[in-house]
Amino acid sequence: MKRELLTVPQAAGRMTVSEKTTWRMVYAGKLEVVRIGRSVRVTGKSVDDLIEDGTTPPTASNADVDYADDDVVEEE
Repeated sequence: MKRELLTVPQAAGRMTVSEKTTWRMVYAGKLEVVRIGRSVRVTGKSVDDLIEDGTTPPTASNADVDYADDDVVEEE
């Protein structure tokens, strides 16, 4: 089985977060890593899983709400 291994900068880019944030996730155990000698590689699957777990279902957008009569104040 072939695993996708990413450097910390590559993983950060995929998640659009800083490298520092990615290192924090590694130290917190939120990302699975593989150590090759002194090198650290983040598994692509753990990045994808983290993104998937953090995804929230869509909510009603403003386009679905009719604001036409809201807060209408008629002056006399």
